[in-house]
Amino acid sequence: MKQEVLMLNLFEPVEEQIRKFEEEKSKSKEENKKEIKKEIKINTEEETADVRIVKVYGNEVLVIRDRNIKNEEIRRMLVEQYGYPEFTKEETVFKLIYTNKEKTEAILNVGFNFQKKG
Repeated sequence: MKQEVLMLNLFEPVEEQIRKFEEEKSKSKEENKKEIKKEIKINTEEETADVRIVKVYGNEVLVIRDRNIKNEEIRRMLVEQYGYPEFTKEETVFKLIYTNKEKTEAILNVGFNFQKKG
């Protein structure tokens, strides 16, 4: 645990020094929070390719040729049409790996996120 030390001037009122110290401490905490918020950027844009080969457990399940189909739709297709009920919305992860330099073809690996928060 980090401890902070306040150096007191005995010729000034102690209460005033403590109050100023607490104010500066709270200001620095607020500034740190603002800095952290600036650094965190969530990328909601989904990468797609012209052709996505969807693989589940290493097996090729389907090929998507429509760029407009989102990962959530693919997840639903895997659950409803292909018999993978274990892919829930919260735990499913998608990893897109391009197979050429033009980024037109890619493998979309579907798996689970087992990481715990905390």
